Amino acid sequence: ADASWGRSRAGLGRWFGATAAALADFDGVPPGVKKLLSEYESVPLERTRNFSIIAHVDHGKSTLADRMLELVGNIYKPGEAPGAAPPGSTKAAMAAAKAAESVANEQVLDSLKVERERGITVKAQTASLLYVPSGGDPDKPYLLNLIDTPGHVDFAYEVSRSLAACQGALLLVDCTQGVQAQTVANLSTARKSGLEIIPALTKIDLPNADPEPALEQIESVLRLPTDDVPWTSGKTGDGVTDALDAVVRRLGMPKGRPDAPTRALLFDSWYDEFRGVICVLQVVDGVLEKGDRVQTSHGDSQYVISELGLLTPGRHPVRRILAGQVGYVVTGMRDPREARVGDTVVVVQGAGATPAGEPPVGPLPGFEPSKPMVFASIFPVDTSDFDGLRVAVEKLALTDSSVTLVKENSSSLGFGFRCGFLGLLHMDVFHQRLADEFDMPVIATAPMVPYRIELEAGHSMPAGAAGTEAATPDEDGLITVERPDDFPDPNIIRRTFEPMVKASVIAPSEAYSSIMSLMQTHRGRSDEISYLDDGRVLMKYIMPWQEVVTNFFDKLKSATAGYATFDYEPAGYEASNVVKIDMLLNGAPVDSLSFVAHRSSAEVQGRRVAQRLRAVIRRQQFEVVIQAAFGKKIFARERIPPYRKDVLSRSGKTVGGGDLTRKRKLLEKQKKGK
Repeated sequence: ADASWGRSRAGLGRWFGATAAALADFDGVPPGVKKLLSEYESVPLERTRNFSIIAHVDHGKSTLADRMLELVGNIYKPGEAPGAAPPGSTKAAMAAAKAAESVANEQVLDSLKVERERGITVKAQTASLLYVPSGGDPDKPYLLNLIDTPGHVDFAYEVSRSLAACQGALLLVDCTQGVQAQTVANLSTARKSGLEIIPALTKIDLPNADPEPALEQIESVLRLPTDDVPWTSGKTGDGVTDALDAVVRRLGMPKGRPDAPTRALLFDSWYDEFRGVICVLQVVDGVLEKGDRVQTSHGDSQYVISELGLLTPGRHPVRRILAGQVGYVVTGMRDPREARVGDTVVVVQGAGATPAGEPPVGPLPGFEPSKPMVFASIFPVDTSDFDGLRVAVEKLALTDSSVTLVKENSSSLGFGFRCGFLGLLHMDVFHQRLADEFDMPVIATAPMVPYRIELEAGHSMPAGAAGTEAATPDEDGLITVERPDDFPDPNIIRRTFEPMVKASVIAPSEAYSSIMSLMQTHRGRSDEISYLDDGRVLMKYIMPWQEVVTNFFDKLKSATAGYATFDYEPAGYEASNVVKIDMLLNGAPVDSLSFVAHRSSAEVQGRRVAQRLRAVIRRQQFEVVIQAAFGKKIFARERIPPYRKDVLSRSGKTVGGGDLTRKRKLLEKQKKGK
């Protein structure tokens, strides 16, 4: 036994020794990052390129970004980290190498837990890299700032914010699927931003890859030239050099003035528990240096830069950030509301400050803030934990500026927040991030879209019914309502307008009739139908947004066996016959259970909710009556009977000795409540 223990101890010693040696040689900074940090200041503006990668969801954006970072040495390839064990090494050496190699990942830019669990990109991420194009001078590298963006339509605002800091975009098309609905939507967003578009094929390594039809769709559907399209694979790394060469060759340099007073566009931020708000920005004019005193164009507070640096995507402090470059800034800012996405950061005191006697520089052209499309209320599970919820949502909203927050009070659920989201997935991800990152489970109400209401002449919203802003008519004389509880009395409503969307569906041709039937069920009307090729059809419909935010997408997937892709864009408001349905428990309306529905389906939905409540509410010592009402009219009723006391036994013995007449008398008295 002693000899066995000695051998085991010796083995452990060799393992720990090999591990320590491998980790001692590994300083954690890949060679590409070291080169970037030592040479970035010498790269002139004309050799700087800022670009985004945009595509339909799951078309390989993040995987291709991984291969780009590996190509330039920003991250290690598997097996190439310092201390990597050669073939035939001992198990101890291989274990040590594996520990040192842990920096090499898949989807390096997808850092959130929810992104890795769902396999989607939720938040845009930035990485700077040095690249020498094919046949180029090794002493004249290009500085490329890469921004990986989400593909799902609910995170379109992340895309628009990223494009504001770019001069071009790499548009990926999966050659196994071709052009999809969100490919078209992201292309439209990039064109509105005036960017140069570089189409590229992805997943060319797959056995079912079919590049030729994909190229035809790029030309016919996207209206883009196909004479210079890189063919890439995020899995094998094929074509990555061609894609980066195209970025260098076809995109222009940032439009900035290195010698002008400093202006920087703040396009992202997040909150660090110890360092406060960390801002991501692009320096458009001038230079930012450590120690500069800065201020935003729309704020009065001034801050001193305690740290600034480049994102590779890890944070690496540097001395300064030059015009055209993208980096992060730490100023000790503690209030998340001070970091307004789209704001301009200027230097008040420092090398980039406006010279004395000259007028202050103006703000950069920003980009339009997002407009929420879905509203839902969230409340803490424990009503006494509202302060914890407030801190969590404010910090989370800092990393997702498309979320709007308004404090509210519910008679049944207490204090909470009315949140505005861009879609159902956006709302779901927000709730999951609250639980994952802040351990804050919440109670969420049913989603609702914003309605606009025209009141009868001489009437106005009751004070405080929908908050100050909602109760004030806009320039068209309409009132916006975002909560069912804010709907005015139906007797004073003249007209109600609901938001519409222009929905685009790309699906197999054989699913045409199923989709048409589904659209008619959800009050959609056909706008345009075209065939992309022999097997796929593009169908565009105008339909109510409220119909989309329920379970429409699930039904669409079922109708097309999962092959349909779906996208939408706002299409204004249209008059509609919608009504508010109140849910009553024992005659008292419950605000958090109320909802708005079209009159044609209101009764069916009200009965369904009443039946659902009957199934989930537990029996009580008293009777519970569930009712659905429109105005004062009750049209659905469910009853949950109370628990009954056993009046036929007392102290374990049968009352009346089993006499039937006595039993009936006792039961009759109980029925009368005596």
